[in-house]
Amino acid sequence: MRFDLTGLTLTGSDVGDFKLIIDTDGDGNFRTGSITEVAASAYAANMLDFNGMSSLVDGAVFTIVSLKEEQYILLTASGTEEVHSHNCTSNDSTSFFNSTAPINETILKTYNNGNTFNPTNIRVNNVGNLTGSQGTFTTAGTYYQTTDGLSSIRVSKRIHSIEAPGSYTVNGGIVVRVYYDPSEHTSMSSDAWPAGLSTGFTGWYKCQKHTAQGVVNNMNPVWLAESYEITPINSGVDQGVDYVEFLLGSFSSIGYMTSTQLEPLPVEVLSFEAEKIENTRNALLSWKTTSLETETQNQSVEYSVNGNDWTSIGSVAPLNKIDGSVEAYSFVHHNIESPVNFYRIKITDVRGESNYTPVRMIKYDQYQSARLSIYPNPANNKITLTGINTAELLNAQINIINSTGQVVLSQSGETLSVDVSKLTRGLYMVYLFDENGTRQKDLFIKE
Repeated sequence: MRFDLTGLTLTGSDVGDFKLIIDTDGDGNFRTGSITEVAASAYAANMLDFNGMSSLVDGAVFTIVSLKEEQYILLTASGTEEVHSHNCTSNDSTSFFNSTAPINETILKTYNNGNTFNPTNIRVNNVGNLTGSQGTFTTAGTYYQTTDGLSSIRVSKRIHSIEAPGSYTVNGGIVVRVYYDPSEHTSMSSDAWPAGLSTGFTGWYKCQKHTAQGVVNNMNPVWLAESYEITPINSGVDQGVDYVEFLLGSFSSIGYMTSTQLEPLPVEVLSFEAEKIENTRNALLSWKTTSLETETQNQSVEYSVNGNDWTSIGSVAPLNKIDGSVEAYSFVHHNIESPVNFYRIKITDVRGESNYTPVRMIKYDQYQSARLSIYPNPANNKITLTGINTAELLNAQINIINSTGQVVLSQSGETLSVDVSKLTRGLYMVYLFDENGTRQKDLFIKE
């Protein structure tokens, strides 16, 4: 069967863009009853062909459908929530995340920028009836507000929540386009504040929570917990709807807020990496942050051998600049004993709010015994390290590890003898670190 599409307005341009829908019960309702779909077999010069038309019986009703629908921007209306049900990706890697119905209305766009991006959930919540529990909480107008009479914050009811586990670091991250109504932001600053307060901070935030209710739960009169400021890299108008774009490496909730406080939101960690230092058992940790905030109190380096139990192995003082530049930090973990090692940075501000970087892992091969050996073995009171010379003991460190991985004895390598009389019976590992971090090991039994 052939159709001449001349004079018809359809968005398809290729044979794969069309199909024929046949309603065999003849009532014209293509959502119920017996429905058959037939893909187009050829398309050229406005002539569209279909093969295999046995289902087109007397009394049936049919229509041609273009599968290449134009995308329309949907600005989530007040009192509603739009949920991403499906997406499509264009040839330039722009993804359109569309609402449930109609299916061609876009609630958020991303440019994947060389990353593979498959979010599990995208919601734009503008319901406006969420409740908070801190301070005096109200929901008037286009924003949520909480106050204690001394400080107040407002968070726009339009909250974009994206669930996409993992980090996206190729080319700096993924470009996310967020749609908004600028008149809503104007009222957040121009409306009178409680107790005659005045607007201090205004801007976009990224909150660690993945739901609008989670964001609202984090509102307190002083600040929005577990959040930091994000700065748009671009802005404009798309089909008459205002938008801003952000370059992001991880995802949670995005929105707009104002506050009577002058301080920006807590620091944003732009990157965190852990790498081996060549020819050593040392690790270099490096991370970068924005310096848009001035009240970072501490940057604690945390370490784990199993990814669950964490201890602090040091800290790095924050620079606390306010010029908006990117600040780089580093920390070296020396003489690593475990073959598997996990790292993260805990960043705490003066309000006691803490954020964690993503976890990074470094693996080493198990140590191989070198020239080091121990005598006597088994031992009662003292062991002597043999197979090494006194020059190797210069600035060296000797650690004795029990069967659970704990360092039970440690001393400088000024002598080849180690007093082990106070150790309990069992199997122990002796590690000798030289001044370059190179390690030798051997086992002994304490009787």
